[in-house]
Amino acid sequence: MAGYVRLNYGEDPSQFVEYFDGVNTKERASTPCQKVAVLIHGGFWRGTYDLVLMNELGIFLASSVDAVYNAEYRRLSGGGGWPTTFDDVVAAIYSIINDVRNRYQTIAPLQIFLVGHSAGGHLSALAASYFTSQMIDQISFYGISLGGVLDLEIGFSERIGDGVVAEFLGLRSAPSSDLLMDASPKHRLNGGEHLLVVTGGRDNVVPTSIANSFIQRAKELEADLAFADFPSEDHMDLISTTSNSIALVVDYIKSR
Repeated sequence: MAGYVRLNYGEDPSQFVEYFDGVNTKERASTPCQKVAVLIHGGFWRGTYDLVLMNELGIFLASSVDAVYNAEYRRLSGGGGWPTTFDDVVAAIYSIINDVRNRYQTIAPLQIFLVGHSAGGHLSALAASYFTSQMIDQISFYGISLGGVLDLEIGFSERIGDGVVAEFLGLRSAPSSDLLMDASPKHRLNGGEHLLVVTGGRDNVVPTSIANSFIQRAKELEADLAFADFPSEDHMDLISTTSNSIALVVDYIKSR
């Protein structure tokens, strides 16, 4: 049975991650910890959902990686928004790297799979670009987006989530190109990312046009990109442990 070890990366009640204890495949300080899954939940950056949404998926993924962490962050109802929410996710990932090094007493190369759903897909893809540009020695980052909000320009214009992109960015009018370069995964792409983009044909929450725009740009930049659309899956199917989407995620992680 899984237990969750809470690790704070800040003083706010929402600034913490949970390590999945008792489900990971590597025994501490035995064989090196190499593959780490970091889960980032969605909910349109609002407080409707929290990290508990990803618990079942985390337990399921534990057999495919060496360690699983689940990240919480400040949302719009608790002081979040741009750039605070993303800054929290970056800080959470740095804290996870430190915990892995200390918990497993390893300096072996790490592969960190940032698995994000919906708004969490926005944060995982954005973090993949950020950490790729940091070029941290012996760590590779993989951004996995499941129904992610990958193009904020389209998200703004189509008023997804009753205008949540404007709310997240703190705007009344369309975002500037400079803001998009920082906050929108499509616009922040640098071509060095490792990415998996998964969409559902029955997703009526985040339209597939958003992912398609991102995919086109990633192709232009020759990023390491894999993508798939599952016509029969809706927005929440994308994180169901019995879905084709998660089967693909498992295959992707194992193949890296």
